[in-house]
Amino acid sequence: MYVIEPVTVTDTILTSSDIVEDDYAEYNAGTTYGDGNTIMVTDTGIHKIYESLLASNLNHYPPDNLTGVTPWWLEISATNKWKAFDGKVGSQAIAYSYPSPSISPSVSPSISPSASVSPSISPSVSPSISPSLSPSASASPSVSPSVSPSASPSS
Repeated sequence: MYVIEPVTVTDTILTSSDIVEDDYAEYNAGTTYGDGNTIMVTDTGIHKIYESLLASNLNHYPPDNLTGVTPWWLEISATNKWKAFDGKVGSQAIAYSYPSPSISPSVSPSISPSASVSPSISPSVSPSISPSLSPSASASPSVSPSVSPSASPSS
């Protein structure tokens, strides 16, 4: 069995995308927002849509004003471009053509100084299918797959 570790997609890793980030107007500290106004914030590490909870909402940066006695903003979701990477099952990014994001993950495995092992795993799957016909001419295939991974650590 192979386990693929999830990778958190960040601004550094997502190098390009066909999906533009134009869901709503960008937050502006000098604009007064009314109750129910929706904006987005696209700062480094933040790609979210917010809704104003109060009238006369001036100079309250949404990510910093979500809680407290009187929260000014409600976080709605990730922006369309980032919904594919927000980790939520129900989120879907919408594209008008087949999206082709470019992701450049940087993975740095940590190895303790006392060990330098780099395993090499070469799985091979070779199923064998042997159909057999009974005298009544009905097919009854039997499938017997054989999986034989071979792992050999090298130093």
